[in-house]
Amino acid sequence: MSEQPGFKYAFLSLTKVLAADNKTKIRQWRDVLAAMEAGDLLVGSRTPVAGIPGWVTPEVIRGGFATTAFAAGGDLRPHEISLAKKLSLPMSDTSRLRWALNNWYLSDEGLATLHDQAQSGNFAVRAPEETALLIVSLLLETAPDAVDGILAEIMPFFDRLRFYPAPHENVGGEGVFVRNVGQVRDQLKTKQPRAELVLQHNSLTIWIPLYDRLIDLLAAPEQPQWKDQAAAWLADYERAVHEPTARRWSKSNSPFQRCRQALIQMYAGKLVLQSTLHDVNTIIARHRTKYGGSKARTAFRRIQAEQDVTVWHDAVADVVTKRLETLPFDAGISDPARVAGPITQAEAVQGAPKGCPLARSFVHTINSARMAPVSELVETGQISAPEVLADVLPQLTAEIYANGLPTKAETRVCAKLYKAFSQRRSLLLVDLQSQIRLEELPWAAALLERRNSSHDHQVIARKTLIELVRMSLTHFPHVIFPNRLIREMANLAKIAELKIPFTAEIAADIFMGQFLPHFSEAADISLVHYAGTLYARYYNLPTHANFQSLGEFCNQRARLRSTHNWSVAAKGMIIEQQQIITSHNLGQLLTAFDLSSLKYAQMVTDCFDWICKRQQIPLRNWRAKLQMTKNTAYAWRQMIAFMSELPAAEQRAVFEELKDTAAAQSTDYQERISPALDGLGRAISGETLVETDIVFLGWVRGKHPFSP
Repeated sequence: MSEQPGFKYAFLSLTKVLAADNKTKIRQWRDVLAAMEAGDLLVGSRTPVAGIPGWVTPEVIRGGFATTAFAAGGDLRPHEISLAKKLSLPMSDTSRLRWALNNWYLSDEGLATLHDQAQSGNFAVRAPEETALLIVSLLLETAPDAVDGILAEIMPFFDRLRFYPAPHENVGGEGVFVRNVGQVRDQLKTKQPRAELVLQHNSLTIWIPLYDRLIDLLAAPEQPQWKDQAAAWLADYERAVHEPTARRWSKSNSPFQRCRQALIQMYAGKLVLQSTLHDVNTIIARHRTKYGGSKARTAFRRIQAEQDVTVWHDAVADVVTKRLETLPFDAGISDPARVAGPITQAEAVQGAPKGCPLARSFVHTINSARMAPVSELVETGQISAPEVLADVLPQLTAEIYANGLPTKAETRVCAKLYKAFSQRRSLLLVDLQSQIRLEELPWAAALLERRNSSHDHQVIARKTLIELVRMSLTHFPHVIFPNRLIREMANLAKIAELKIPFTAEIAADIFMGQFLPHFSEAADISLVHYAGTLYARYYNLPTHANFQSLGEFCNQRARLRSTHNWSVAAKGMIIEQQQIITSHNLGQLLTAFDLSSLKYAQMVTDCFDWICKRQQIPLRNWRAKLQMTKNTAYAWRQMIAFMSELPAAEQRAVFEELKDTAAAQSTDYQERISPALDGLGRAISGETLVETDIVFLGWVRGKHPFSP
């Protein structure tokens, strides 16, 4: 099994997380490697876990590797435990309990519960599987044959997966959100007080009182009940040593520890050396001199106790987490201010006193789940990258996708199903395989059979797609469309019945040398759109797709030998040539929609500003340098595509702005970027660059001409 794709990557990933002591990731990568060795995991397959159908949502970790865990499986959730207690079910065996719960939901009472949840919206889901029995409850009367088919598929997995949702009140709210309540709660649960504050607190509340008692015991060994008091002190000390402790109390030659050793000898009735007694008496005398008698010391300690921290982040996090328990974990927060208010009398506990305002970090975490229109979240910077935009888009797309179902309950469940499915992480796939589609889930397919196409949802999907493209290009012009965003754009285009051949970015390490047919369709559209433009002259593009194999053509353009034994860098060069020819979806979108209102000149200067900043960040790690070079070259390509949408006069004007920006950079950077600007200037003047010209590319052989 060690010959499987990605085995070395998985092994190196395990060594990294072992060094970082990340227990969760250690468990995940050990699971991956063990399953690969045992033949239970086939990396690169769309059904990677042996014996498990593709519709089951796997746990997917970095690099697209599936573990043998499942999104709808694992430990019991609070709502499962609550229902099990209500039904008096034994909880010693998770598999048997989950099997019993799935079957209970097929009882009359269980189906009625599911039906009510679907009608009211009082449910929340984390994984697509958790909508399966909701759909069964809705289809029982209208599509009984479909129900039989769903149950035949899912019942063999009743002992491993949740096919039911979590009950939760539907609180409504308008807008979209970057993070949901569940994610905020998970983050709050990791809150811990600063280590130095814990040590200070323990010193003030545990160790200083112990020290005072120790001094009193050693100063008066003849007092009544001394033996009992010494025994109590020693027992308290044994409990205290399990708490985080400052070194001043644990250091073996500290006054505290020297006195403790003397107490142990005295308590055991052993002879204490004269030198030890002298040392102890000296410590007692210094202690008395510093703090005075009993009353003076008590007064001093009272003032000293005021230094103790009364607000603890973990205690405050518990209070805020309890506030969030009233909200569905799969939704955002419509009114963050209500959640972020000061601690009330009813909530107050040790570490979270009444009236305590939440720290700025808590407010920021809560606001990260704020619900608002997507345009507002982009403008305020809460949506800070196209990937984040892609994450929130399913919240809009879901409503459109579910449009056309005959009842509100079916529409609501379908929207929740879509959102949950959109969180499914992409698998590492080889041999041009495609990711699992929503329609492949048996319960989803049965529900979608009832959807009627309508003109309205096509129009809405089209408008949403156009607005999405505008926002992404306006606010993030330097970033190529990430795969998650492309997937959502493709879904919108499908709903709108638009035939746009979207092309995803392909990972260089798994590229097999060929592209799917729709890449050639994209090349046809892009070459037509950019024919005769600055973009075509700069990259010396053909006027049309006069090639039989896009893969072979890109190989020739990259000037590589015709062989399949390419290095990762060589594969990257081929993929980049494909992105140049297809324009990585820009040509398709500019052909499909009228985007002439975009501020292309501003987008050009924004791209160049970003390139200059990124290329001058000091980087020591060679991988980071390669990533930076690739990203800036991709931004350069976007910049030239946007400049190509401008008239010739505006191209020349904005090019002068770019040269002014370059002139304001360091002398070293001016020398590095100068050849790239020279080539662009020649292309703007009408010259077509040739093979001997230095074109700004992300993947090259040898040292990159524009890298530091």
